[in-house]
Amino acid sequence: MRLPRTWLKYTEKKDKSYNAIITVEIYPGVNININIDKLAQEPNFACCTRKENKLCHSYIITLFSSKGPFASLYVTPPWFYNICKQRN
Repeated sequence: MRLPRTWLKYTEKKDKSYNAIITVEIYPGVNININIDKLAQEPNFACCTRKENKLCHSYIITLFSSKGPFASLYVTPPWFYNICKQRN
């Protein structure tokens, strides 16, 4: 299975932190937007770095700044999340 395409849709500086919206194409034609606030650095790039099978088919999205990678987050497609919730 391929890793989903990921890109930064929007970034903005707010006070001393940054806000961003990341778009993740979790399935061809199915995009989800993720709002992230209070980032310590301004993200310049986002990509999906790997799939994590241990957490219900989650994908790990890494944010990069001009200094390198600085944050990662887990993304779980909604149809996998419901299955995972039933298991636990």
